[in-house]
Amino acid sequence: MDVRLPNPNIVYKVVFDIGKAAPKIDEVNPGLVSIARYLNTLAKNSVPADHRKIVVVFHQGGTEMILNNAAFKARNEGHDNPNIAMIRNMKKAGVDFRVCGQAVLGRNIEQNTILPEIQLDIKVCPALKSPQTFHLNRDGCSIGLETFWIGEFPGRM
Repeated sequence: MDVRLPNPNIVYKVVFDIGKAAPKIDEVNPGLVSIARYLNTLAKNSVPADHRKIVVVFHQGGTEMILNNAAFKARNEGHDNPNIAMIRNMKKAGVDFRVCGQAVLGRNIEQNTILPEIQLDIKVCPALKSPQTFHLNRDGCSIGLETFWIGEFPGRM
């Protein structure tokens, strides 16, 4: 089996798309867990922080995890937001978080209830589905169900 490990000389530009909530309200979203594993894999294989350009886009069912704890509790029968600590830790590690403005409007989320680590982006979701995305794919990018990579993908993990 040929396994390619991350190359510390490559700049990894990766956009992760989270559009689903966790199966259970008290669990960290599995999409965040997968992204953390990817980030840890890069770090463990000596890819420097300035070579890790990771963006996470929240939309559709994944939108509510962007809420501060008070707002999350108010919408979810008093349950705490289990995603906050992971989002904060990943932000400290250089991950850029964005939320689709259309999802925020559609779910009646007030801007002042969005975690400070998350940037509201009106154009992010249309950009994910734009012709440029598919053009990038023809140029060698790998597009998956939940993620797409811009640049070299280090192989299966």
